[in-house]
Amino acid sequence: MADLFISYAREDQDFVRRLHRALSRRGKEGWVDWEGIPPTAAWMAEIRSAIGGADAFVFVLSPDSAESKVCGDELGIALEQNKRIVPLLRRPPDGQEVPGALAELNWIFFRDEDGFDEPIHALVEALETDLDRVRLHTRLLVRARDWQERDRDPSRLLRGADLREAEAFISQAEARPEPTALQREYLAASRQLATRRQRLLLGGVSLALVISLALAALAYIERGTAIANQKTAKSRELAALATLQLPLDPQISLALALAANHVGDTSQAGAALLRAAFDDQLIATLQGHDGPVYAANYSPEGRRVVSAGGDGTVRVWDLDRRARAQVLTGHRGRVTAAAFSPDGRRVLSAGQDGTVRVWDLEHPGASRVLTGHRGGVEGAAYSPDGGRVVSAGDDGTVRVWNLEHPAANRVLTGARGRVLAAAFSPDGHRVVGAGDDAVVRVWDLARPGSAPRLLAGHQGSVQGAAFSPDGRRVVSAGDDGTVRVWDLAHPASRVLTGHQGRVNSAAFSPDGRRVVSAGYDGTVRIWDLEHGDSTRVLAGHQGSAYSAAFSPDGKRVASAGGDGAIRIWDLDQGARTRVLAGHQGRVYAAAFSPDGHRVVSGATDATVRVWDLDRSSLLRVLTGHRGSVYAAAFAPDGHRLVSAGADGTVRVWDLAHPAADRVLTGHRGSSNAAAFSPDGHRIVSAGFDGTVRIWDLDHPAANRVLTGHRGGVEAAAFSPDGRRVVSGGDDGTVRVWDLDHPAAARVLLGHNGSVEGAAFSPDGRDVVSAGDDGTVRVWDLAHPAATRVLTGHKGRVFGAGFSPDGRRVVSAGGDGTVRIWDLSLGSDPLVITGHQGSVYSARFSPDGQRVVSGGHDRTVRVVTCTVCRPLAQVLAEAQHRLDQGLLTPGEREFVAERVKAEG
Repeated sequence: MADLFISYAREDQDFVRRLHRALSRRGKEGWVDWEGIPPTAAWMAEIRSAIGGADAFVFVLSPDSAESKVCGDELGIALEQNKRIVPLLRRPPDGQEVPGALAELNWIFFRDEDGFDEPIHALVEALETDLDRVRLHTRLLVRARDWQERDRDPSRLLRGADLREAEAFISQAEARPEPTALQREYLAASRQLATRRQRLLLGGVSLALVISLALAALAYIERGTAIANQKTAKSRELAALATLQLPLDPQISLALALAANHVGDTSQAGAALLRAAFDDQLIATLQGHDGPVYAANYSPEGRRVVSAGGDGTVRVWDLDRRARAQVLTGHRGRVTAAAFSPDGRRVLSAGQDGTVRVWDLEHPGASRVLTGHRGGVEGAAYSPDGGRVVSAGDDGTVRVWNLEHPAANRVLTGARGRVLAAAFSPDGHRVVGAGDDAVVRVWDLARPGSAPRLLAGHQGSVQGAAFSPDGRRVVSAGDDGTVRVWDLAHPASRVLTGHQGRVNSAAFSPDGRRVVSAGYDGTVRIWDLEHGDSTRVLAGHQGSAYSAAFSPDGKRVASAGGDGAIRIWDLDQGARTRVLAGHQGRVYAAAFSPDGHRVVSGATDATVRVWDLDRSSLLRVLTGHRGSVYAAAFAPDGHRLVSAGADGTVRVWDLAHPAADRVLTGHRGSSNAAAFSPDGHRIVSAGFDGTVRIWDLDHPAANRVLTGHRGGVEAAAFSPDGRRVVSGGDDGTVRVWDLDHPAAARVLLGHNGSVEGAAFSPDGRDVVSAGDDGTVRVWDLAHPAATRVLTGHKGRVFGAGFSPDGRRVVSAGGDGTVRIWDLSLGSDPLVITGHQGSVYSARFSPDGQRVVSGGHDRTVRVVTCTVCRPLAQVLAEAQHRLDQGLLTPGEREFVAERVKAEG
């Protein structure tokens, strides 16, 4: 294995040779492709193996590498494998777009004017930071890939000390590099095998030996302590198993975390519970089919679900009562499709017996049978008016059935091979179909006999196809593992990747902004079409997920799987989000009012906006700043606001008496931060001019200027008693000023780069800071050596603050995430996604149950964190959820075996 892999453009080869020699002299082995062989499958396999076997991935950034497809592919492999990425700036990109994964990282400058010796020292230092973890990550990845390539050979799994070391690595996943999905799966398989071996071994030990060992132990260990230690160890082991299961099956993870908490009150158990409860969005599991379920769809009012089963039945489920489903029988063989009519009074189904059936739910015994297909029927759907039905058959035809006038039935041909999916457009004038020939076809029903429009791009069979709500786009799902979104006005398609293996279905949300897909890998994915990324992965089906559909309000998803279960997912479970849109620019500041009913925000559109959260409406738009607003906050009385901006002014807004608004001037250059004192009589501000200013609103003559930072000051805030101020600056320092003795500021060192945010804890004993170096630091002012460094953000952290009880910290990152850190548990953070682009501000509400954030996407988001409550409440709610029957029998058996094995 190499220490590093170097990705570069051929134009920079002379520099890379010098770099390679310098690193070799310092004992660093670099893997470099000197030949420049044109990409082939074998060559890419070698590159993938080389990146996987290297501890770090070094990207030499220049205009040529920024536009190189090969370099981009190599970077993609490194990101996929969660490799430590170290970007070196050799030549400025000169207008070339820098890959986002590089733009958010700290670059090491190797330009001609930067010299060579100092940057090479910085590079070696970066490579050696947390080297043990990096090397363990590499070793584990190599072994996991070997296991995967050898068809998951059990002999390749970890055991003994290797397994314990790897599980410790996983449990510290907040550090970087993070574990990959393959590594987590490899460890889960290793632990399962180790558990089976342990049971077999214990079964072979004689009873006499067990008794003698127990007596020997009791002779040396006091009984109470032994039991406590045993419970602690068991609790931690179950918590580790819960962490391993989280990306694979959140419901199993939640059950194991509950068991861990019942066994022992350990920080690991508490952390595992919070993460599992936060990530688990399953609210119901419907079980009754004997075999796989191939389709599940909502009724028009969203209170029922219809499902199609491999057992030949169609079932209608009442979601409000969760009662036994209405069972419709008649098909011979598996049922492949099922859907409600637009009025919700009928159900349509299709099956391998070659029939399409229409069921009147009030008189289910008299179903109408439509025959004509030669072979099985793979899909069927109603027209928007409910008067027609479209079906897709193994005979290569799509049939349009007119339920009132059978003479008007039509057969659409052209497909080569089976047709696996068919659907109407929203206006009912077109039909989309797709199948084994890898082509998506769109027929215009108003032009009989006309050739269909062909949409080609999938590599293999197309399993699903559907129109968008406005009829302008089509989404398709393929055997090639991709979801494609076709704009019918333009021939090109967008390709969404992430599923491992075949995608079985894809459908739009009611507003057309998202797509849900179901895959052979057992996952359901939610895609944000505005930005083309997978925003949510719903895991839990044991086996393939065959279909997924949005509820009519778009807030829930129903999925059907090979495990015989229909799962209902609440997309707001864990973190319910309210989006406040209206700013015409990036939102740099967002904060709650003291009563928690309003939010103030400031943005690059030069406005300060006040939002009413009870009505989700905009109350006021305050104008006056000439340029971006970088800070905005309420006064303790809730009637005034303070803001600061690029125009160098600090403004005080009186919401009840606008004539009393004030403009405070003095900063030379932009004013970057502003906040009220606890009594509301003073304001602290931070400026680009390197000063911190204290403004006395009652006695302007008492205004003060605090100097000491070398460079701009980005953050400033009062302590809870108003006697101190904390500030953070571009010089990388955090400074704590005693306002009675301002000349002797306390300087806190540790950040590597600018400090973007700083705030006191509610008791004033700690300070939290956020930095360009990607870290959040919690400083114990009484014990500086006890500083805690929180890592996990990828790129800059723009802000951080405490919860009202001081137990948690919230941070806002350039990686587009808001993270909530539980300081009492010392666990991985809860990660909140949703913003598209950097998040510049994040703060808790006065009750600590919500977080408000502002971001690059021009939105303010208010998230209700359902697990940001006392642990006992989270525990009770999680237990209640599991008591509702979320686990399948197979999942319950798996959990019972794990708990017994660890006992």
